[in-house]
Amino acid sequence: MSVELLNDIQPSPQSASVVDDRNHGKSRSKNFEPKSGKLAAISETSQPSLPDPLSPRYKTPSKVLSSVRDIFVSPAVGSLLTVGLLTLCTWWILWLREFTGYERPYTILYLVPVAIAAAFLGLRGGVAASVAVLLLTRIYLFNDHKHGWALLSVPNLAEGLELTTLAMGTLAIAAVTGRLRKTLGYLHASHMRLEEINHRLAATNQRLVDSEEQRRTFNSEVLLAVTGGKLNLVERDEILPQELTERAPSMDQPLKTPLDASRLRQDLHQVAVDLHMDVERTADLLTSVSEAATNAIKHGGGGAARVWIEDTLVCVLIEDNGTGIAPVHLARATLEKGYSTRISLGMGFHLMLEATDALTLSTSEKGTSILLQITNKPRISEEDAILAKYMRA
Repeated sequence: MSVELLNDIQPSPQSASVVDDRNHGKSRSKNFEPKSGKLAAISETSQPSLPDPLSPRYKTPSKVLSSVRDIFVSPAVGSLLTVGLLTLCTWWILWLREFTGYERPYTILYLVPVAIAAAFLGLRGGVAASVAVLLLTRIYLFNDHKHGWALLSVPNLAEGLELTTLAMGTLAIAAVTGRLRKTLGYLHASHMRLEEINHRLAATNQRLVDSEEQRRTFNSEVLLAVTGGKLNLVERDEILPQELTERAPSMDQPLKTPLDASRLRQDLHQVAVDLHMDVERTADLLTSVSEAATNAIKHGGGGAARVWIEDTLVCVLIEDNGTGIAPVHLARATLEKGYSTRISLGMGFHLMLEATDALTLSTSEKGTSILLQITNKPRISEEDAILAKYMRA
């Protein structure tokens, strides 16, 4: 059966999984429409969207914390803190000079407010604090007993050297601290940018994961609908029904060489005889298993086969170690007769689909697993299965 069969089929609500509730303003669809014999694209009219990190309304947690930190290092806060420290240091130095009787003041204390100003306000803030320090020391410490406009005169040699040394020290501290603040600012900006990029990558990755899940679900529903419920595409850990996972297989043998496939065929022929299968169903069992085992050995790098027998039902699980069927080839490889690629199942898969009562497929880059289910009841063609399914619907 080819993909063109979609043109003649109207999918049922069960197979297409269409939910339409326009009266409540919501519409969710996983449907397909026949267009020139090709599968139509998935239509998702209402898909939950992830927050856009580029939106001006959007803030990452790190940006919120950064906004909180900016309150404490804002220019207003830094300026008030600098003025307070300058006042405190001036008072403290005057008190120490009076308390100790030492004529030379402890001007080294002025390095603290200058460093704080450069750290909070940058190089310009540090230079401004240095100028303020020089004015304060000239007025209160190195005034040569002068007052008012007389302070504008040139100080004596000793006090001039003190002021020059103090200016060099405070400006050096302002330059170093300001440069360090700028470097830390660059590092912080780079960290914020990196966090934003990581968030974008995480959001993009989540969209890709969701898109891949939607594509796989769509493919599974299409294959299930087109084959009348015979072909089911699942994940690797979902391929076995619950009743089979709880039971040990009747047979378990490796598939490495064509001799292993021949031995498996002989063992299953004896199983068919024990179950009193007719000639046609015996041929179906042996043909489908032989094709799956041959593909596992030839294209999948070998694998293993397990068999479960229950009353009149035979379940054969074939697993290989290959790279799986590429998504671009999956629909044609499973539905189109004669379609084949170097790594696909080709003609053999179509034979397996016709010969089995149900076929479950799991394929990924980790390998391909096929569960074949055959009973001793007469075979039902794909066309009859499709008609029966839609007559019931």
